[in-house]
Amino acid sequence: MQYLLLLAMAVIAEPAPLPEEVSAPVEAQVRLAGEVISLPQPARKEDGLLVGAVAPCARALGAREIEFDAQSKCLRIMGANGVELMLVAGSATLVVNGTPQPLARRCELEAGRMVGPLRPCLEALGASVVWLPDKLELQAEPTVRDVVVRGGPSGVKVEIRASSPVSFKRGELKDPPRVFVDIPHARLERRHRGTTYVNVAKVARVRWAQFSDDPPTVRVVIDLIAPQPVKLDIARTNQQAALLVGALRGDEPIIERPRPRLLALRGSADEAGTTRVAFEFSDPVLYDYEVKRQPLRIVFEIPDAEADLERTVVPLESPFVARLSAQGEGNNLEIVLDMRQLIGFQLEQTERPSRIALVFSRGRLQDRLVVIDPGHGGQDPGAQGTRVQEKEATLAVGERVCELLEEEGVYAISTRNEDRFVGLFERPALANRLKADLFVSIHCNSEGRRGPVQGTETWYYTERSKCLAAIMQMCLTEGLGRPDRGVKRARFVVVREAEMPAVLVELAFLSNDEEESLLAQRAFRERAARSIVAGIRCYVEGTDSRHLVESELGG
Repeated sequence: MQYLLLLAMAVIAEPAPLPEEVSAPVEAQVRLAGEVISLPQPARKEDGLLVGAVAPCARALGAREIEFDAQSKCLRIMGANGVELMLVAGSATLVVNGTPQPLARRCELEAGRMVGPLRPCLEALGASVVWLPDKLELQAEPTVRDVVVRGGPSGVKVEIRASSPVSFKRGELKDPPRVFVDIPHARLERRHRGTTYVNVAKVARVRWAQFSDDPPTVRVVIDLIAPQPVKLDIARTNQQAALLVGALRGDEPIIERPRPRLLALRGSADEAGTTRVAFEFSDPVLYDYEVKRQPLRIVFEIPDAEADLERTVVPLESPFVARLSAQGEGNNLEIVLDMRQLIGFQLEQTERPSRIALVFSRGRLQDRLVVIDPGHGGQDPGAQGTRVQEKEATLAVGERVCELLEEEGVYAISTRNEDRFVGLFERPALANRLKADLFVSIHCNSEGRRGPVQGTETWYYTERSKCLAAIMQMCLTEGLGRPDRGVKRARFVVVREAEMPAVLVELAFLSNDEEESLLAQRAFRERAARSIVAGIRCYVEGTDSRHLVESELGG
């Protein structure tokens, strides 16, 4: 009786007829969990809707049951996520767990198969759906619905549940010790990353997030206080998995730790000017930070944390840090270091006690070993202007940087001293073998075709390179006088593989007439070299960058 009632409701709940003027249908493809689905009839886009055979798509998402009743012309689907769908030919209603939902068009029988709007059906089955108009493709991925952490003094269990069958891939990292599970071709439900602070059974915390979007991958990480075995147990349905740590009894409760609290902001400076800053928390925390140039600041963002201290502003008598402050930003905590000047610093994090510490100390440029990397060379010309090749300009600037550094007593090494090819991995490998203190790769930019785009950029990849990138960009833009295109992050091999602070600088655009003309001039190349040296000096010695650039340029 209930089944017939739902059918009646589906037919009655039809919306108004579609308009008479409709656009011609266009064939499209459906990609589920990274694989293009072969449908009995091609899916098609009609008036902004992707229409296709519903059952094969549901089957690809791991539907448990699919039944079609020829007499009532009703398709019933029991999804892997436990949701029941019903579609009736001639009806513009989707029944989800007994609740009718209107569709934008009627479902139809084509060659005996139920054809209807795919997006609402796939979303009801728990998939994350994206339409790519340039590819005429509908992409749908299973979702990771939740991550539950259970534990006690002797063991921890991390349960991962997906909306439909997925693959689970285990990995581990050693410094600091952590084990992770990647779920490729999946998206985090509502894209909400999360963290559970555990601090039992040698597990510090469990965290999960959308690790990448192309291909979509969800990552779940267990941060360990000390290395220990972690087992991955995958359910037969491939829809659930568990990470198991230690000895489990089977009745461990769900761990719901309160948000970490900031307990103390501390800062001090000694007579030599060395400044130490520390933030102490009730529990281990995640963090990210940015080095900002206008105004000079270092800003830490700590997700899912709050301040639990009376004094949230701490002034400092330091040549580097003017004051510390903490404030809430939504569900996050923001800690700001207002800087008198920027300088390279050491950054450390400890778990017990939970502390983030920074040390600012003036060094000597003469004590550093610097590797300079003129980009491209040999059969690789790099970007090409109408008169200037990138490989020639970067070599000229790089040679001059080394000369200037050597005049200062710095041990400077170049990855190439002539027009020859050097592999991308060879460049940072040289710096790593020499145990260099800094690595600077020099390049000229291009848009590929002549145009108005111009300016200077600095790129980095690793966390330890953020401050060097900010200082280098400051010195380059002040020294060269070109538009400031900012500090950017990318996985360029030369900065990714370097084991020391490393940046890649883009001096100016060879695809721009004005800047190509400048890059051809000896005076501009000299300013570029002196600006790079000023950036290196600023990072090491901490002298005010603006005065340094003027000094390096003879201003």
